[in-house]
Amino acid sequence: MAKGDAVPEEHHVTRWIKPRFLGKNDDGTVDVDEFGCPQTIFPSAFELRDDEDALSITWLEHFGATLADQLPLAAEAVRSATASGDLKPKSAFAVGNVGQIRTAAQDHGFKVRIIEDPEDNNTGHCEVRRYPRDADEFYQAMALDVFRRRYLYGDIVKPGWGPALAH
Repeated sequence: MAKGDAVPEEHHVTRWIKPRFLGKNDDGTVDVDEFGCPQTIFPSAFELRDDEDALSITWLEHFGATLADQLPLAAEAVRSATASGDLKPKSAFAVGNVGQIRTAAQDHGFKVRIIEDPEDNNTGHCEVRRYPRDADEFYQAMALDVFRRRYLYGDIVKPGWGPALAH
């Protein structure tokens, strides 16, 4: 596989979610479930910034066979590709299936392409091309339905991390 190739439908991707896009408790801490996973991602986490023309994601299968192997390596790649080289422990990584992203887009009248777009510091980087702007219902489907598995970055980087069985 190479730059511009489609990511297989059965594969998974992750999107880094900044803390401001996560639901919080009254005390300002991230609202987590019984496994310590964030309960809520705001749909705005899936909106394009003004300077973007595609949604940035990272291909998990590029980094290994299991989520326990993939997500820490993908998170490290995302961290190293950021301008600051730093991610907040209370940020999160949400996991979604490529086929489900395409289906959700089609259900809302969009035809997206999910392709490889490796970067120097993140060889698993991908993009969702033809990604819509001003598509609130689609962004809500992405946050509520497609990217339901969510993990705090601060947990992912701990030695021996593994995903919660319920997710």
